Amino acid sequence: MKSLDKALGIDTAITRRDFVGSMLIGAGSALLGCTSPAKQLLDKTSRQYDDPWTGFGGVGDYATSNGNTRQVMLDSHKLRDQEKPAIVKSASPTGEEFDLVIIGGGFSGFGAAYQFQAKSENKSCLVIDNHPVFGGEAKENEFNVNGYRLFGPQGSNGFAVPQSVNTLSDEVYRTIGMPMEYAFSDSKEDFGIRTPYDSYDAMYWGENKFDVGYHFRDNGKSNWIKNIWKDDLKRTPWSDDLKKDMLRAFRSQENSFSKKNLGAWLDSMTYKDFLEIELGLDPGVTNHLDPILAIANYGFGCDVISAYGAYLLALPGMQGFHNFDPTSSLTDQKIYSFPGGNTTYLRHIVKYLIPDSIKGNSFEDITYNKINFSALDKPGQSTRIRLNSTAVDVYEANDHVKIVYYRNGKSESIIAKSVVLAAPGFMAKMWSQKCHKTYIKTIIVFTMGQP
Repeated sequence: MKSLDKALGIDTAITRRDFVGSMLIGAGSALLGCTSPAKQLLDKTSRQYDDPWTGFGGVGDYATSNGNTRQVMLDSHKLRDQEKPAIVKSASPTGEEFDLVIIGGGFSGFGAAYQFQAKSENKSCLVIDNHPVFGGEAKENEFNVNGYRLFGPQGSNGFAVPQSVNTLSDEVYRTIGMPMEYAFSDSKEDFGIRTPYDSYDAMYWGENKFDVGYHFRDNGKSNWIKNIWKDDLKRTPWSDDLKKDMLRAFRSQENSFSKKNLGAWLDSMTYKDFLEIELGLDPGVTNHLDPILAIANYGFGCDVISAYGAYLLALPGMQGFHNFDPTSSLTDQKIYSFPGGNTTYLRHIVKYLIPDSIKGNSFEDITYNKINFSALDKPGQSTRIRLNSTAVDVYEANDHVKIVYYRNGKSESIIAKSVVLAAPGFMAKMWSQKCHKTYIKTIIVFTMGQP
């Protein structure tokens, strides 16, 4: 390490919560009479967010790929609005033929691309994705705040370092060069605060191991209370009845429901109804759990998600079904979160498949360097990625499969020997109307988990 780096404190240990240190962006007379880099960056990106649907996505590569943007929504709705026949009819053949086309550039899609590349030689694979950046749910947002680069996950988040090589996931993790060990500074020693290594544990499942602050407004006054469960909620401004029901929901192991078809029964009601009707709990419990349920997985509150969804996450009221003690750790396995969530993991897979996709080879390079978009869809390489391409139709044509997609206001078609649909089922059903009925039925009955 250079002496200047040490002088800047680059070698100083920081907590995971700090994400990334500040960057030296300019000094002295070089900035006189010039617009600051931060201002230039803001001017450059802010013009892209005049649409309220898309909203502001930060800076960097993912700035224009913050979830389902307006363009992604409009292109996808062409299928919903019965524009498919006209799009297919007007499609221009590109003249390309691939051994495999994968529709969907998330973990499923790139997992399939990894397998295909690992088990075949001199074969071609194209991954089609309808977003400006690959990743599916595994994307991040980057923000420039007074010269600091801050990262946050858009969706997919949380991983575990493999303890063996028993699964395909373990194999992929090791092969693509992900670190097998991570070092963390001691946040308790540095700041007097116990912090988790991931984004979820402190929400509920391992809350007792960390320092968690709750913000209350009581009679117009704001108040922060730390570790509310330590004294059985005595310091909270809640009523005695609500405190009693909160303790029952979060700590009770009761299970008075002997249902043969537990999953189907739980799925017949919302989590809200389970808490308030089946358990008879105060609605305040539901209100408290709404953000936990939404952030933990589903994006919706207790009045939308079924009780079965809460069961799958072992949320309050479900401990008796799992024999889960919320005062202990849910698992001994270490779960971690990167600043940008599982974006880091997926970027390593893409880098492995297309070496020129991201400059550099170190963990930091692959995590933070810009994407080389010009390298993603180069003819001749074994794996290619075609972005901003919304699949419209997939059907058998003689001895091959034809794929029609919509890109930049035009429809194009390619052919392949095989196709993998690595995308949501509600979209796959619209693509595969000409497929065998067995495939359609399979897509419809796919479920998540089973009690």
